[in-house]
Amino acid sequence: MTTWACVTPRTAFVSLVPSLLLMLVAFVILPKDQLPERQESEKKYEGRKYLPLESSEDSQERCVKSTPEISWREKLSVAREIYPLISFLFCTYYVEYLANNAVITTLAFSDVPFSPRDHYLYYMLVYDVGKFLGRSHILIASSACPNAVSYIRVRKTWILALIECLHLLLFIMASWFRFFSSVWIVVILCFTDGFVAGSIYVNSAHTVSEQFSDIRHREYALSLLMVGYGIGILSAGFMGLYVEPILKANCFNYHDNEMYCLTRYRSAASWHSSKKCKLIEPLT
Repeated sequence: MTTWACVTPRTAFVSLVPSLLLMLVAFVILPKDQLPERQESEKKYEGRKYLPLESSEDSQERCVKSTPEISWREKLSVAREIYPLISFLFCTYYVEYLANNAVITTLAFSDVPFSPRDHYLYYMLVYDVGKFLGRSHILIASSACPNAVSYIRVRKTWILALIECLHLLLFIMASWFRFFSSVWIVVILCFTDGFVAGSIYVNSAHTVSEQFSDIRHREYALSLLMVGYGIGILSAGFMGLYVEPILKANCFNYHDNEMYCLTRYRSAASWHSSKKCKLIEPLT
């Protein structure tokens, strides 16, 4: 909205407020077929006498005995078994978020029909589309052609992690040496970057689910898998504070105008004016 329609950020944010009502709309359209059946069954057996059921305490004790809590030894065993998957997920999201938040922010081109500030918005738009497709491609394939799912599943997730690392390396080299001649090369790479990151997320979860037959181990493994995801993003954030200034300083060797060395600006959170419609002072 701020880039294409020249809308001020204040108006753009306010226009999103009604979207919060979508949760209520989703609740209204959810199928409620079981509710009428339950009401009819209650009326059907109304007036009948029933024997008292066992107390809730007895039921809880029996449930605990049937599904005992997973021990620390089992937790360590599960962690050791899925450690490679956790490390691949950490590596993927570390390089992904480092590239997105500290490397491609220094890539802007002069021969494009949009401003330097808009570069990053296009990068992230295409990246998010790729990530959405990457996370949902198995679901889409299972709906369109179930027989193809077994062919698109990636159980060796280290391959996806390696591809993501190559994306980061290419982005860093492009920022340092400025050998890309067109912004659309970066846009395409942002799409593949997002697709691979989304794909490793869903494929890691599927691989863990198939790895454990015990439901307790499977649930614990799926929750533990997210450790690599979270730590990778956090680590990339701290590293980005160091990487981005270095790449920006090197960019000055190729551009006299620093607007093409950083797609973020001092007043990027301007509230009453659109950056597309008003020239702003770049970050120093």
